[in-house]
Amino acid sequence: MAVSASGLALASCSQKPEIKPAPKLESQNTADLTTQISQLKNGDIQASELLEETIARIETLNPKVGAVLTPCYDRARDFVKNLKPDTMTAGAPMLIKDLNDVEGVRTTYGIGAFKGFIAPASDVYVKRVEKAGMAIVGKTNTPELGLLPVTEPLAYGPARNPWNTDLTPGGSSGGTAAAIASGMVPCAQGSDGGGSIRIPSHYCGLFGLKPSRHRVVAKVLRPFSIAVTGVLSRSVRDSALMLSITETGDGDRDFSAIGLVRDPLDRPLKIGLAMNDYFTGANIADAEVTAVTERAAKFCESLGHNVEIATPPVYGQPLLDAFRMLWSSIPYEVTSNVKKMRGGTLAEGDFEPWTVAMAEGFVENGGAEGLATSIVLLKQAEAEVVAFLSEYDVIISPVMPSAAHPLGKYKTVSREFMDAGFQEATRDVGYTAIYNVAGAPAMSVPLFRSPSGLPIGTQFIAKPGDDALLLQLAYQLEAAQPWIDSYPNLL
Repeated sequence: MAVSASGLALASCSQKPEIKPAPKLESQNTADLTTQISQLKNGDIQASELLEETIARIETLNPKVGAVLTPCYDRARDFVKNLKPDTMTAGAPMLIKDLNDVEGVRTTYGIGAFKGFIAPASDVYVKRVEKAGMAIVGKTNTPELGLLPVTEPLAYGPARNPWNTDLTPGGSSGGTAAAIASGMVPCAQGSDGGGSIRIPSHYCGLFGLKPSRHRVVAKVLRPFSIAVTGVLSRSVRDSALMLSITETGDGDRDFSAIGLVRDPLDRPLKIGLAMNDYFTGANIADAEVTAVTERAAKFCESLGHNVEIATPPVYGQPLLDAFRMLWSSIPYEVTSNVKKMRGGTLAEGDFEPWTVAMAEGFVENGGAEGLATSIVLLKQAEAEVVAFLSEYDVIISPVMPSAAHPLGKYKTVSREFMDAGFQEATRDVGYTAIYNVAGAPAMSVPLFRSPSGLPIGTQFIAKPGDDALLLQLAYQLEAAQPWIDSYPNLL
């Protein structure tokens, strides 16, 4: 096992791969995934050449941002060597978040207890992207079990924001965001159970769409599913492409297929500007985020849309408690399974203090019975939020209360600070988590920045099933306010 300069453990799929000399990297890579696929199909570059350039970028940039936890370069080399010539994506590189299994590759889920776990099979999302011809080059860093809006797993080290490496890239898809914003790849997989695609996109200046519940292929494991899989990307068309590749089949779909959305919006929308969150009923955003969100609303008006103030429903502590029970059921389930494997006890370093505390809290708050009661409340909130969203074509709101903050904000290293840190973390997702409860599509769009130059995303939300509408609006916004070339160069 090798260790990078950042202290991030890198477990490769083979010991000493034979590689070509690494390309000389002189500038940020500005080609998006769609461009890469076009170049591959046109013969402008071979899949093996693009793969080696991508590997060189990962090796050069990863010590600076801690984005990739487990590379699997030899597996990717074998994949492109045996690639069928007529695949949709022609061997374009892809990174997968370390909550998703890739056959033959280590999956840690951000957990110390899983440092040596090799996935015996790929999950359904990974199978779909590989069937389309994407070469998986590695797994991206994530917080333990994806539980936090930052990416600072104690067992593996933090991911860092390429705009300022003292700051967080967000979570739980923080490694994915750091990889894209630093220039390793233009598009990579993430997942979102409370904001985990939108939050890193907001902090890192990326486009991030959380699809509607059950829009994308997934194995449903829980009675009330809030997490969905998707991608973070530099361009809208890349997210649209990946959504078209990974849509569920006819027998599984809650909504009609949308296929590949290609065109911008061609009609005015009724848009609600909602500055208040769902937990406190107040604007919890700081002055910079408030200004950017209001500027985005005026920008939409300049494009011909009708914007009015919207007041979302308010739920307060009861919904927070219900969400916490649902959230805590995951660490309870996983720690219980590891305890069984360990003979009834956990070893030091198996799990972080927060994870153990959340598992214990699940039991203290009623366990399975308490979870069932919480799900009833969450389903009531789902119906009410969907009714609110149905009054508008789209809602605009902040993503997070601030731009990217320094690493260590939630003090995850200590059990002592767990309650205070958890309260702060749940407060911070007051604009995002409710749309996971509602199963609604939502996206973070990198239209503007703070006065200091940090990215600040704007969140756009539609009612469940209206993913295509959001993508069409995103195309329109991207054309009017392009962002694809606006990234830091860490080379």
